[in-house]
Amino acid sequence: MKLKDKVVVVTGAGSGLGAAVARHLAEDRQMKVVLLDLPTSSAGELAAQLAQRLVAPLGADRAIFLPTDVTDEKQVADAIARACAHWGGLHACLNIAGIPGTMRLLNRDGSVPQGDVFDQTLKVNLAGTFHVMRHCASAFVRNALEEGERGVVVNVASIAAFEGSRGHVAYSASKAGVVGMMLPAARELADWGIRVVTVAPGLFDTPMLHTIAPHTLEKMATTALWPKRFGTADEFSQLVAHILDNRYINAEVIRIDGGARLA
Repeated sequence: MKLKDKVVVVTGAGSGLGAAVARHLAEDRQMKVVLLDLPTSSAGELAAQLAQRLVAPLGADRAIFLPTDVTDEKQVADAIARACAHWGGLHACLNIAGIPGTMRLLNRDGSVPQGDVFDQTLKVNLAGTFHVMRHCASAFVRNALEEGERGVVVNVASIAAFEGSRGHVAYSASKAGVVGMMLPAARELADWGIRVVTVAPGLFDTPMLHTIAPHTLEKMATTALWPKRFGTADEFSQLVAHILDNRYINAEVIRIDGGARLA
């Protein structure tokens, strides 16, 4: 896909990797970016910053913020419809919205923890990804073929889908579900000229990462083979842009983790 002036939806665009990707695609790749996140997020501020920093004709109409809770399918459908009405269509979507979902099966005394962490984590990380993916795909279908392609879906999982650590049963389950959706979705959407790719990041220096205890983070950082550090938002953003640009990447899970393997 030729990225310049194409329209991309980015969920979780208010912070972390979502904000970094939205900024990279707007500023460096000259895409039109639809920022989706909760009304209380910083995505509106980011959209305003992009409008100020990008000079005409790339400025004011280069990024829009549509407050959306991805767990609410009606809100998702409305946001995608508004984005299509604003720019006349969509060409790519990046499902980055997620929550850490830290929980254990049992408390230290052997009792069952109370609360809905597991259900909420699957609603955001898995069901939210599903809602955005299919409503964006429906919009892609209306695009004219460009060298055999109508659109691209990039879903973000995690290496925790394969090597979940203690205390992250909900998060790992949700991200494993994202991985599991990829191949059947890619097979179905191929008939429409739509690619589906999943990225599985390792440990990236984001606000979500720092919800983990510092002593645990120190140990986790050493699991990377090389370089022995956390990944950067720029490294992640460049990978996503390459996936969008490279038409022969499809139906694959791509790990970006410095060779890390979680214990």
